[in-house]
Amino acid sequence: QVCGLQCSLVLLILAAMAHQKREREAKEIGRDLGVYQWNPSQVQSFLVDLRLERWGPIFEDVDGATLTELSEDDLKELGCDQLLMRKKLLGHIQKLKLEANSDSNDVAMPLMSQADPPIAPVAAPVAAPVIAP
Repeated sequence: QVCGLQCSLVLLILAAMAHQKREREAKEIGRDLGVYQWNPSQVQSFLVDLRLERWGPIFEDVDGATLTELSEDDLKELGCDQLLMRKKLLGHIQKLKLEANSDSNDVAMPLMSQADPPIAPVAAPVAAPVIAP
């Protein structure tokens, strides 16, 4: 049981170190940590990247968290009048949300991957015997 506690402690320390390394690398290369943490300036850059900079004034005070909550009706009300451009924006916002959620799952389990076996084997369910009449 001592080994189990020591192993758990080592895994916890390794997970914390991996998380810190990812945060350091993200800061070093200037990558943001998700759309939910964007400031209004990053939202403006996003619009420029999509060639929707003419909508910049509409989104002047919008941060990333607010951006992710906008619906098609919200965009219409704000004055985004072209259907295809609204669809383009909403599609890219959805992609950002998926990426942010995927990144947060990576942070929650930094040492696990698809190739890693489960920590403890799971017993297969046993079928109940069939009794013939």
